[in-house]
Amino acid sequence: MNKKLLGDRVLIEPDKEQKTSSGIVIKKDEEMGDFMTGIVKEVGVGRQTDYGFVIKPSVSVGEKVLFQYGKKIKIEDKIYLVVSDADIIRIM
Repeated sequence: MNKKLLGDRVLIEPDKEQKTSSGIVIKKDEEMGDFMTGIVKEVGVGRQTDYGFVIKPSVSVGEKVLFQYGKKIKIEDKIYLVVSDADIIRIM
């Protein structure tokens, strides 16, 4: 069985600590609010339009991203977040 993400979903490994570019650790509740950063681990094939075209996600595996929403899942004892490509705000 071939396991892969469907649609425009993105699997992200969240950062354990949120840091500024100068290395200052930021607690999630303070400055960042609900925003999180993490590394893209897997990307779905894209979202299909009503006309049959596929719009590919805008991120690639290995990129660090800033995002707001995600569903927590556990794969092989590791916690990941699954987000829609539209919920990714920035490539860091």
